Amino acid sequence: MSLKPALRCLPFLFCTAIAPQRAAAQFEVTDPLHMAVNSLNWVRNYSEWLTQIQTQYTQIQNQYSQIASLAENLKRMGSP
Repeated sequence: MSLKPALRCLPFLFCTAIAPQRAAAQFEVTDPLHMAVNSLNWVRNYSEWLTQIQTQYTQIQNQYSQIASLAENLKRMGSP
């Protein structure tokens, strides 16, 4: 009879024994080489992005001048 109360507590004791402990780092881990590579990749991507923006700006300017030229030609032709 006295063994049953002890068996009832066994799952509770088991769960508390395997409960994860609080994690605490002793020092911060950094990877300077990885940070440098990421920084260089960011600079490269930023450079490519700026190049794309400049290309698109040039394309828009060219399209604007083409549209202006077409509008001027239509004015010269007059209406039928």
